[in-house]
Amino acid sequence: MQLFRFPVFRLVICFAIGIASQRFLELKLSLLVWTLAILTFVWLTLWKFDFKTMRSLVSLFLFINLGAFCLVSQDETNRDSHFTHHILLGEKASGLQLEVREKLKKGAKFQKYVCSVRQADANSVTGKILLYVDSRKHEAEIPIGQLLELYAIAYPLKPVMNPGQFDYSAYLRNKGIYAQIYASDFRESGLEKNIWHFSDKIRKRIIANASNGFGKKELAVFAALVLGQQQDIDQKIVEDYQFSGAVHILSVSGLHVGFLMLFLEFLFGFLPNSKRWNFTKLVLVVIALWGFALLAGLSPSVVRSVTMFSLVAIGMHLGRNSNIYNTLAVSALLILVFRPTFLFDVGFQLSYAALFFIVWLKPLFDKIAHFDNRIARYFWNILTVSFAAQIGTLPLTLYYFHQFPALFFITNLIALPVLGIVMILGMLTSIWACFGSVPYFLSWVTSESIYWMDFAIAKVADQEIFVLRNLWFTFTMLVLSYILVVAIGLTDKKIKFGKLAVIGSCVLALQLYFLFGQMKNQKAKEWLVFQANRNTIIANRFGREVEIFSTDAKSKSIQLSANPYAIDNRGDLRFSSWRNLHTFDKVKIQVIDSSGFSANVQSDVLLLVGSPKINLERKLLELSPKVVIADGSNYKYAVKNWAATCRKRKIPFHATAEKGFFVLKNGP
Repeated sequence: MQLFRFPVFRLVICFAIGIASQRFLELKLSLLVWTLAILTFVWLTLWKFDFKTMRSLVSLFLFINLGAFCLVSQDETNRDSHFTHHILLGEKASGLQLEVREKLKKGAKFQKYVCSVRQADANSVTGKILLYVDSRKHEAEIPIGQLLELYAIAYPLKPVMNPGQFDYSAYLRNKGIYAQIYASDFRESGLEKNIWHFSDKIRKRIIANASNGFGKKELAVFAALVLGQQQDIDQKIVEDYQFSGAVHILSVSGLHVGFLMLFLEFLFGFLPNSKRWNFTKLVLVVIALWGFALLAGLSPSVVRSVTMFSLVAIGMHLGRNSNIYNTLAVSALLILVFRPTFLFDVGFQLSYAALFFIVWLKPLFDKIAHFDNRIARYFWNILTVSFAAQIGTLPLTLYYFHQFPALFFITNLIALPVLGIVMILGMLTSIWACFGSVPYFLSWVTSESIYWMDFAIAKVADQEIFVLRNLWFTFTMLVLSYILVVAIGLTDKKIKFGKLAVIGSCVLALQLYFLFGQMKNQKAKEWLVFQANRNTIIANRFGREVEIFSTDAKSKSIQLSANPYAIDNRGDLRFSSWRNLHTFDKVKIQVIDSSGFSANVQSDVLLLVGSPKINLERKLLELSPKVVIADGSNYKYAVKNWAATCRKRKIPFHATAEKGFFVLKNGP
């Protein structure tokens, strides 16, 4: 494998290790600065005396340190101007001025916006915040760049409330968002006409001028494919793309930017082939690429793709056939230097994993078969690229999403040729829409192309038997899988003992990890109360069997709460009828629901659900519980009163809405 022969690639790996290490170690900035100074001094000394091997080793440690330093130095919360240093989160209302920067997907009750905080209690501040606007009171969309003034409490991000659940707060922190506001009233105080405002205005103009001839669903997909806006896509279409293995098509990435690059080369092909005009062509292509990135919202996948293709364009202009590994490595390094948190973005990880494996494995697959027929060669290329990308992203996909669409290769054989047509039509439509209303025929043809692509993908997604769901896959398995894949890929015609030993060790380690995990799960016993709004979910786990008791067994909250727990523990969910008395490892548990009825039985644990109208102090005397739990199905005022009563009686009180899930392993 040629990859590790490139110095830039080794430096990028070390830089990424430094970023990841800093996320977990949280070293102080002063320590990193001193370490950086010492390593730089050592490197310069070794360079002066020409100790190449030692200098290379120090370079690797230097880039590890640089990665950690970049993450700390770009953390806005370390700056005095960040709004979190000027207001009391979750305690006191503050006068805030916000600038709307990005619109997110609309929920059932709220429209979400990412806002830049400009003022807090008359102090100039920085930082980003998540704004929830009550869509029942404010139906109209707030334009990007709108300045809002409001008086509200900024709440800290909620931590994960249930085991195995997606950590939305960590996702937001990676995007530089550290608090959230729920607003029903605010005052619009002006409009900031910056680059974000104008890019949003252009997007809206394109959609408005192109809408004639588009179906509603097709227009939303058009906005995702060409403009990078996925907020309005129908959920059924998103699921179809996920289950068919084509979800990458909906996110603007290297595939889309590659089509754009080819289109730009064709568009500017009329320019004379001279030194002066070639430079002009380069400038126009790079400006167009970054203009598209801005139009698409500068997501990690867009930035990665545009950076890489910008470097490719520069290399072509200089007449250098720069190695693709170097191009990928340099693009990754540039992005991580300016935005180190992109390393933790799932889309960024999947994009680079797919690209590196395509570049590495595609030439190996091409040695298997060669086709002289152009059509056969075209579809063979689609097939091999799809397999290489899936091999590269499979461990990450299993780790993050715990599912695998087995018909991905059929989807790509169908969708990619159509996508090429859709992207060409979409670009022509967008350019035309920038200047005026798009002719009906062009809009209709584009819409119909999208419709038939969606239709084909939906048919593949309907074959649910080929969608493998709820797959158990841990971080340890992720690391071992990548070591195994790389080791197998390195085993070419020259089979050596060392390579076979690595492959055998990885296979053995995976088998042992799987076996010990299975043995551990078979012995495990737990009793849990999940946090779920307006629902009660209790789990009684014995080995792999997870027995679920719920006041609403059809609620979506079970899928969000109990399913991740079952996947993490390789468990099988089984629903049982509701009951108020439970026993776990000799611990007696009593549930008092909305009926208020309770059995006159001494209980170790008392669970209150559905806001029962009871005299808790009397119940505590009758039942003598060692701990009282209130889940998310209770009213807030009732939980507050119960907490005060338990505090008075010096009995531990656990409110799942505040503290998250409650678990018993060896008694209360």
